[in-house]
Amino acid sequence: MDNMFETGLEKRKATLGAEYVDGVFENADEFSRPFQEAMTAWCWGFGWGDEAIDAKTRSMMNLAMIGALGKMHEWELHCRGAIGNGVTKEELRAIVHVIGIYCGVPQAMECLRSARKVLEEEGLWPKIRRQEQRRAQCNFKGQAGFRPALQTAFQTPPQDQYGGNAG
Repeated sequence: MDNMFETGLEKRKATLGAEYVDGVFENADEFSRPFQEAMTAWCWGFGWGDEAIDAKTRSMMNLAMIGALGKMHEWELHCRGAIGNGVTKEELRAIVHVIGIYCGVPQAMECLRSARKVLEEEGLWPKIRRQEQRRAQCNFKGQAGFRPALQTAFQTPPQDQYGGNAG
């Protein structure tokens, strides 16, 4: 177990950063320390310590699974670690697409928001001003009028006096 803990501590720091991991253990108390130690040995020592899968691939797998669970704090943390393990913006986008396909669009949107935040904080994506972001939302892929067209498409058609369609 000691060897797995040491291996896990090394893998955890390599992916999440020594400062973060050291902080977790500094803030652990008698209630949370046993879990942190066991999780470090099991998840990071046993799971991440298995060299059959490289760290980048493992990070990509984790993002897909954590995204499926909807655990956004952990997703953001692992997104940062995945970038450190070599996952590119394009790969992050592809992971989010898969999350959208298998877990639903709302969950993919949460992951996109978290990914953008991490990419901006890491200096890998320019910060977009809110006005530009709103404009982009209204012009889907440059198609002016997309949103009004959607609103029109989902309006209730006019009805005649008997409750049927008037048109």
